Amino acid sequence: MYRNFGDSAYATNSGVPGNSGAAGLIVSVLATIVNSKSKIEFGVGATTGIGAGIYTNTNNSKAYFNFFDNVGETWTADSSSNTSFNINLIVASAHYVQGTFSGTIKNQQGFGTDSITVTNGLFSVPIK
Repeated sequence: MYRNFGDSAYATNSGVPGNSGAAGLIVSVLATIVNSKSKIEFGVGATTGIGAGIYTNTNNSKAYFNFFDNVGETWTADSSSNTSFNINLIVASAHYVQGTFSGTIKNQQGFGTDSITVTNGLFSVPIK
């Protein structure tokens, strides 16, 4: 199923904590469907800005992905056991970030039994 999240898209990429309370790369977008409350937020936690590269949730890099659906469920990669979610940052300039993302997310903040496989996620977002 294809979903477009392009409304109010922005990114921050610095050592200063952003909206998520973490420093590093943060990308946040809303669904483009009228009256939708769906939103995604993903990024890589770090003490400095993030450069091009492939990031997963490991001890060396803290990649994360959160999907907030219309019924109030939070879907995320289980940070304790799921290292299969990847964020591939292709371009990281002072003006925008561009890349791809894919992997498996689970409901109930990553600890539920239901899952969604995210494939072919693309982003090109201006830096705020």
